[in-house]
Amino acid sequence: MSNHMPQLQFLQARFGEARRSGNTMEASRFAQEIVMFMKDHNISPIKNALLPMAQAPVFISFFLGLRAMAKAPVESMKEGGLWWATDLTIPDPYYILPVISCSTLYIVLKIGAESGVKLENMKMARYFLQALPVVALPFCINFPAAVLYYWVTTNFCTLAIVSILRLPPVRQYLNLPQQQAVDPKFIMPKKSFVGGMKEAWEDQKALSAAEDRRRMDEIRFQKAGTGPIPRTYSYDPTKVKPSNVAAAANKSRQSMSAKEHKT
Repeated sequence: MSNHMPQLQFLQARFGEARRSGNTMEASRFAQEIVMFMKDHNISPIKNALLPMAQAPVFISFFLGLRAMAKAPVESMKEGGLWWATDLTIPDPYYILPVISCSTLYIVLKIGAESGVKLENMKMARYFLQALPVVALPFCINFPAAVLYYWVTTNFCTLAIVSILRLPPVRQYLNLPQQQAVDPKFIMPKKSFVGGMKEAWEDQKALSAAEDRRRMDEIRFQKAGTGPIPRTYSYDPTKVKPSNVAAAANKSRQSMSAKEHKT
Protein backbone atom coordinates (compact mmCIF):
# COMPACT_ATOMS: atom_id res chain seq x y z
CA MET A 1 0.00 0.00 0.00
CA SER A 2 2.90 2.36 0.66
CA ASN A 3 3.74 2.21 -3.06
CA HIS A 4 0.37 3.80 -3.87
CA MET A 5 0.36 6.40 -1.08
CA PRO A 6 2.22 9.19 -2.98
CA GLN A 7 -0.32 9.19 -5.81
CA LEU A 8 -3.21 8.98 -3.35
CA GLN A 9 -1.83 11.92 -1.37
CA PHE A 10 -1.44 13.89 -4.61
CA LEU A 11 -5.10 13.34 -5.49
CA GLN A 12 -6.17 14.24 -1.95
CA ALA A 13 -4.13 17.46 -2.08
CA ARG A 14 -5.85 18.46 -5.35
CA PHE A 15 -9.20 17.60 -3.78
CA GLY A 16 -8.43 19.79 -0.76
CA GLU A 17 -7.39 22.73 -2.96
CA ALA A 18 -10.58 22.48 -5.01
CA ARG A 19 -12.73 22.34 -1.88
CA ARG A 20 -10.98 25.32 -0.27
CA SER A 21 -11.45 27.38 -3.45
CA GLY A 22 -15.17 26.52 -3.54
CA ASN A 23 -14.94 24.68 -6.88
CA THR A 24 -17.49 21.95 -6.24
CA MET A 25 -17.19 20.47 -9.73
CA GLU A 26 -13.43 19.94 -9.41
CA ALA A 27 -13.82 18.67 -5.85
CA SER A 28 -16.41 16.13 -6.99
CA ARG A 29 -14.16 15.01 -9.84
CA PHE A 30 -11.14 14.48 -7.59
CA ALA A 31 -13.30 12.76 -4.97
CA GLN A 32 -14.49 10.31 -7.62
CA GLU A 33 -10.90 9.74 -8.76
CA ILE A 34 -9.84 9.00 -5.17
CA VAL A 35 -12.66 6.48 -4.74
CA MET A 36 -11.79 4.74 -8.02
CA PHE A 37 -8.06 4.74 -7.21
CA MET A 38 -8.64 3.15 -3.80
CA LYS A 39 -10.99 0.60 -5.33
CA ASP A 40 -8.57 -0.34 -8.13
CA HIS A 41 -5.66 -0.85 -5.71
CA ASN A 42 -7.74 -2.47 -2.93
CA ILE A 43 -7.02 0.29 -0.40
CA SER A 44 -9.40 0.44 2.54
CA PRO A 45 -9.08 2.60 5.68
CA ILE A 46 -11.30 0.14 7.55
CA LYS A 47 -8.93 -2.77 6.91
CA ASN A 48 -5.99 -0.75 8.22
CA ALA A 49 -7.90 0.12 11.38
CA LEU A 50 -8.90 -3.48 12.17
CA LEU A 51 -5.48 -4.55 13.51
CA PRO A 52 -5.06 -1.63 15.97
CA MET A 53 -8.67 -2.08 17.07
CA ALA A 54 -8.03 -5.79 17.67
CA GLN A 55 -4.98 -4.97 19.80
CA ALA A 56 -6.79 -2.37 21.90
CA PRO A 57 -8.61 -4.87 24.21
CA VAL A 58 -5.31 -6.66 24.92
CA PHE A 59 -3.52 -3.41 25.78
CA ILE A 60 -6.39 -2.20 27.98
CA SER A 61 -6.54 -5.54 29.79
CA PHE A 62 -2.80 -5.49 30.54
CA PHE A 63 -2.99 -1.85 31.62
CA LEU A 64 -5.86 -2.42 34.04
CA GLY A 65 -4.38 -5.66 35.35
CA LEU A 66 -0.91 -4.24 36.02
CA ARG A 67 -2.32 -1.11 37.64
CA ALA A 68 -4.54 -3.21 39.93
CA MET A 69 -1.56 -5.42 40.88
CA ALA A 70 0.51 -2.33 41.67
CA LYS A 71 -2.24 -0.86 43.84
CA ALA A 72 -2.84 -4.12 45.74
CA PRO A 73 0.20 -4.24 46.00
CA VAL A 74 1.73 -7.55 44.93
CA GLU A 75 4.75 -7.93 47.22
CA SER A 76 7.03 -9.40 44.55
CA MET A 77 6.53 -6.30 42.39
CA LYS A 78 8.19 -4.09 45.00
CA GLU A 79 11.59 -5.48 44.03
CA GLY A 80 10.93 -6.77 40.53
CA GLY A 81 12.04 -3.73 38.55
CA LEU A 82 15.29 -2.90 36.78
CA TRP A 83 17.98 -0.29 37.30
CA TRP A 84 16.61 2.98 38.68
CA ALA A 85 12.97 1.80 39.04
CA THR A 86 13.14 -1.36 41.12
CA ASP A 87 9.78 -0.81 42.82
CA LEU A 88 7.12 -1.46 40.17
CA THR A 89 4.25 -0.39 42.41
CA ILE A 90 5.14 3.32 42.46
CA PRO A 91 5.71 5.91 39.70
CA ASP A 92 9.20 6.42 38.30
CA PRO A 93 10.85 8.98 40.62
CA TYR A 94 13.16 10.22 37.84
CA TYR A 95 10.44 10.49 35.12
CA ILE A 96 12.63 8.51 32.72
CA LEU A 97 10.06 5.83 31.93
CA PRO A 98 7.25 8.33 31.17
CA VAL A 99 9.51 10.25 28.76
CA ILE A 100 10.66 7.06 27.01
CA SER A 101 7.07 5.80 26.82
CA CYS A 102 5.74 8.98 25.21
CA SER A 103 8.74 9.31 22.89
CA THR A 104 8.41 5.78 21.55
CA LEU A 105 4.64 6.25 21.30
CA TYR A 106 5.21 9.31 19.10
CA ILE A 107 7.54 7.33 16.82
CA VAL A 108 5.05 4.46 16.56
CA LEU A 109 2.19 6.83 15.71
CA LYS A 110 4.41 8.69 13.22
CA ILE A 111 5.30 5.48 11.41
CA GLY A 112 1.66 4.40 11.41
CA ALA A 113 0.55 7.76 10.01
CA GLU A 114 3.13 7.61 7.22
CA SER A 115 2.28 4.06 6.18
CA GLY A 116 -1.49 4.16 6.65
CA VAL A 117 -4.24 5.57 4.49
CA LYS A 118 -4.47 9.35 4.76
CA LEU A 119 -7.90 10.66 3.94
CA GLU A 120 -8.51 14.37 3.48
CA ASN A 121 -11.22 14.46 6.13
CA MET A 122 -8.94 12.75 8.69
CA LYS A 123 -6.36 15.54 8.95
CA MET A 124 -7.50 16.75 12.36
CA ALA A 125 -7.46 13.18 13.70
CA ARG A 126 -3.89 12.65 12.44
CA TYR A 127 -2.61 15.84 14.06
CA PHE A 128 -4.42 14.94 17.28
CA LEU A 129 -2.62 11.58 17.33
CA GLN A 130 0.72 13.33 16.83
CA ALA A 131 -0.03 15.60 19.79
CA LEU A 132 -1.28 12.70 21.92
CA PRO A 133 2.15 11.78 23.42
CA VAL A 134 2.63 15.35 24.67
CA VAL A 135 -0.86 15.40 26.16
CA ALA A 136 -0.36 11.96 27.73
CA LEU A 137 2.97 12.79 29.41
CA PRO A 138 1.49 14.51 32.52
CA PHE A 139 -0.77 11.48 33.08
CA CYS A 140 2.02 8.95 32.50
CA ILE A 141 4.08 10.54 35.26
CA ASN A 142 1.62 9.16 37.82
CA PHE A 143 1.40 5.64 36.35
CA PRO A 144 3.07 2.79 38.28
CA ALA A 145 6.41 1.71 36.87
CA ALA A 146 4.95 -1.72 36.01
CA VAL A 147 2.55 -0.14 33.51
CA LEU A 148 5.29 1.98 31.95
CA TYR A 149 7.68 -0.97 31.64
CA TYR A 150 4.98 -2.85 29.74
CA TRP A 151 4.25 0.18 27.56
CA VAL A 152 7.92 0.79 26.73
CA THR A 153 8.49 -2.88 25.92
CA THR A 154 5.45 -2.96 23.63
CA ASN A 155 6.57 0.17 21.77
CA PHE A 156 10.11 -1.12 21.27
CA CYS A 157 8.78 -4.46 19.99
CA THR A 158 6.54 -2.62 17.54
CA LEU A 159 9.44 -0.51 16.26
CA ALA A 160 11.63 -3.60 15.92
CA ILE A 161 8.98 -5.46 13.91
CA VAL A 162 8.42 -2.48 11.60
CA SER A 163 12.18 -2.07 11.05
CA ILE A 164 12.63 -5.76 10.26
CA LEU A 165 9.73 -5.77 7.80
CA ARG A 166 11.36 -2.90 5.91
CA LEU A 167 14.45 -4.98 5.08
CA PRO A 168 14.42 -6.12 1.40
CA PRO A 169 15.48 -9.76 2.16
CA VAL A 170 12.70 -10.09 4.73
CA ARG A 171 10.13 -8.62 2.35
CA GLN A 172 11.28 -10.98 -0.39
CA TYR A 173 11.11 -14.00 1.92
CA LEU A 174 7.58 -13.08 3.05
CA ASN A 175 6.46 -12.26 -0.52
CA LEU A 176 5.80 -8.64 0.39
CA PRO A 177 5.90 -6.05 -2.42
CA GLN A 178 9.18 -4.17 -2.68
CA GLN A 179 9.31 -0.43 -2.20
CA GLN A 180 9.11 1.37 -5.53
CA ALA A 181 10.69 4.68 -6.47
CA VAL A 182 8.28 7.58 -6.07
CA ASP A 183 7.39 9.59 -9.16
CA PRO A 184 8.71 13.16 -8.55
CA LYS A 185 5.43 14.73 -9.65
CA PHE A 186 3.63 12.98 -6.78
CA ILE A 187 6.06 14.15 -4.08
CA MET A 188 4.24 16.58 -1.80
CA PRO A 189 6.14 19.17 0.26
CA LYS A 190 6.29 18.41 3.97
CA LYS A 191 4.42 20.78 6.26
CA SER A 192 5.11 21.78 9.82
CA PHE A 193 2.77 20.75 12.60
CA VAL A 194 1.41 24.30 12.95
CA GLY A 195 1.02 24.71 9.19
CA GLY A 196 -0.74 21.39 8.93
CA MET A 197 -3.11 22.31 11.75
CA LYS A 198 -3.95 25.61 10.04
CA GLU A 199 -4.62 23.84 6.75
CA ALA A 200 -6.77 21.24 8.48
CA TRP A 201 -8.74 24.03 10.17
CA GLU A 202 -9.23 25.82 6.83
CA ASP A 203 -10.40 22.55 5.28
CA GLN A 204 -12.86 22.07 8.10
CA LYS A 205 -14.23 25.60 7.64
CA ALA A 206 -14.56 25.07 3.88
CA LEU A 207 -16.39 21.80 4.50
CA SER A 208 -18.76 23.51 6.94
CA ALA A 209 -19.41 26.34 4.48
CA ALA A 210 -20.16 23.86 1.69
CA GLU A 211 -22.54 21.98 3.98
CA ASP A 212 -24.29 25.26 4.90
CA ARG A 213 -24.72 26.13 1.22
CA ARG A 214 -26.13 22.70 0.49
CA ARG A 215 -28.57 23.02 3.40
CA MET A 216 -29.71 26.49 2.28
CA ASP A 217 -30.20 25.25 -1.30
CA GLU A 218 -32.33 22.41 0.03
CA ILE A 219 -34.44 24.83 2.11
CA ARG A 220 -34.94 27.15 -0.87
CA PHE A 221 -35.90 24.19 -3.05
CA GLN A 222 -38.51 23.04 -0.53
CA LYS A 223 -39.93 26.55 -0.23
CA ALA A 224 -40.12 26.86 -4.00
CA GLY A 225 -42.18 23.66 -4.19
CA THR A 226 -44.65 24.50 -1.41
CA GLY A 227 -44.85 28.32 -1.37
CA PRO A 228 -46.61 30.72 -3.75
CA ILE A 229 -45.28 31.09 -7.27
CA PRO A 230 -42.86 34.05 -7.34
CA ARG A 231 -43.70 36.84 -9.78
CA THR A 232 -41.25 36.87 -12.67
CA TYR A 233 -43.23 39.06 -15.15
CA SER A 234 -43.87 42.79 -15.43
CA TYR A 235 -47.62 42.44 -16.09
CA ASP A 236 -50.44 39.96 -15.45
CA PRO A 237 -50.32 37.38 -18.29
CA THR A 238 -54.00 36.45 -17.71
CA LYS A 239 -55.04 39.90 -18.91
CA VAL A 240 -54.64 41.37 -22.37
CA LYS A 241 -51.84 43.87 -22.55
CA PRO A 242 -53.05 47.32 -23.82
CA SER A 243 -50.22 47.59 -26.29
CA ASN A 244 -51.19 44.24 -27.79
CA VAL A 245 -54.81 45.40 -28.15
CA ALA A 246 -53.69 48.55 -29.96
CA ALA A 247 -51.39 46.57 -32.22
CA ALA A 248 -54.19 44.11 -33.08
CA ALA A 249 -56.62 46.97 -33.86
CA ASN A 250 -54.04 48.71 -36.03
CA LYS A 251 -53.36 45.49 -37.90
CA SER A 252 -57.10 44.98 -38.43
CA ARG A 253 -57.50 48.50 -39.84
CA GLN A 254 -54.59 48.00 -42.18
CA SER A 255 -56.12 44.74 -43.38
CA MET A 256 -59.49 46.42 -44.01
CA SER A 257 -57.82 49.30 -45.86
CA ALA A 258 -55.96 46.86 -48.08
CA LYS A 259 -59.19 45.04 -48.97
CA GLU A 260 -60.99 48.31 -49.81
CA HIS A 261 -58.07 49.42 -51.97
CA LYS A 262 -58.26 46.18 -53.95
CA THR A 263 -61.97 46.56 -54.53
